Amino acid sequence: MKILRKLLLLFVSVLFSAFVIFFAVAVITDFRPDDKEVLFASDLRFSGASVSGVSGTGISGSGASGMAASGTGAFGSGADSSDVCFSGAESLSDGTVAFSNDTTVFPSGTVLPPSVKIMTWNIGYCGLGDNMDFFYDGGTRVRDTEERTRRNLSDVLSVIRSADADIVLLQEVDIDSRRSYGIDQVAALKDAFPDYNVWFAYNYKSFYVPIPLLEPIGRVGGGIVIMSRFMPLEVIRYQYPSRFPFPVSMFNLKRCLLAATFVTSDGGRLFVGNTHNTAYDTGGMRSQEISFLGDMITSLLTSFSSPSLSSSSSSSLSSLSSSSSSSSSSSSSSSSSSSSSSSSSSTSSLTPSCTFKRSVKTSVFSVIIGGDWNQYPAAYVPSESELSNEFFIPEKLDEYMLCRGKGRIVFDENAYTLRYLDHPLDSTSVRTVTDFFFVSDSVGVSSVSVLPMRFRSSDHDPVILHAVL
Repeated sequence: MKILRKLLLLFVSVLFSAFVIFFAVAVITDFRPDDKEVLFASDLRFSGASVSGVSGTGISGSGASGMAASGTGAFGSGADSSDVCFSGAESLSDGTVAFSNDTTVFPSGTVLPPSVKIMTWNIGYCGLGDNMDFFYDGGTRVRDTEERTRRNLSDVLSVIRSADADIVLLQEVDIDSRRSYGIDQVAALKDAFPDYNVWFAYNYKSFYVPIPLLEPIGRVGGGIVIMSRFMPLEVIRYQYPSRFPFPVSMFNLKRCLLAATFVTSDGGRLFVGNTHNTAYDTGGMRSQEISFLGDMITSLLTSFSSPSLSSSSSSSLSSLSSSSSSSSSSSSSSSSSSSSSSSSSSTSSLTPSCTFKRSVKTSVFSVIIGGDWNQYPAAYVPSESELSNEFFIPEKLDEYMLCRGKGRIVFDENAYTLRYLDHPLDSTSVRTVTDFFFVSDSVGVSSVSVLPMRFRSSDHDPVILHAVL
């Protein structure tokens, strides 16, 4: 009996020690992203608003057409800022820039056309195809087979290629996760699309997620991606204020917005955001995120509502997240992956070849935010089955809090974008709408449509927006 007691005590002691070690490692390795992290900033000087180059390791992306997302700015090696010229530019007393001949010249590949095609897609880390259920949503499984995961990834790449979008917004992209067999899906995107600039930001990073107990999720490294044919002025990761309570926060997502700002053909700017909002709300988290986005949209459009774009506008954009905490250093690499960024394209492609007429008085700042909102649009009427799942219940988007008279929500009214994962896809599967776009009033919409993939390689289907700037 004494021996049994000693063995039991030894077992409890070992178990407790293992727990303490595990918890200590979890605390030490906990992903603590900055409220704002600059992943890329070009050397372009636009309308008196300086967007300085970035040093350090907080840069994640590969450059197309010889433009590398590195500390050297938008042009990479073999090119310099002399490739960017502002003909007849004159600095005025109010900090704005006038163009005496109304002509500005940018390098090829840095200016968006008047009409752009934007795709958003939650690819479900290529592990949630039509054959899968998921334990969080009432199913039992955590991951698919490696063979099927790789097949889903191949399908995702094929669909993106066929969509031929100018800008692609992806959610649930893994770079080092047990659930996707350690496959670096960001590297696969860069290899498959060398003509795109690719930026990645973590929103889920944990050394080990211990649930479910019988088959734990394990190591997770995943996030969101922006791909673009055009080089933006800057790419920034904004941390949402929503938080899970400690210690759950160490093993859960830190939701964020990944945003890129582009030059438009009228000399204005387009702010494109990629969002993946909270799915399993512990109380007000989605509302916090929507309020944050509403504040950001209002700040952006109000700051740039004057007839011209001034240097004060740039500083306003840089301080958007200061309301939640003090500004953080852009050299941090915690929420982005560093990468080499060479391109096979010759630097001769940087010859100034994009010339457009620009009227300072008519330049427009526009905003488009797309992604998986885990909420449904106010104009969408969900069925009873969509709202009765005990594991996942999408909320109605508070469009008043988000839009504030500055824009609108656009979605495909004739197609679903998400299927529930309580069981593999069949005729009884519940479907809903959680993937769509916010567009500011200055943006025209030619069409918005769901690509009918029938949830073959992900639990979401992609959505395509044709926008007129």
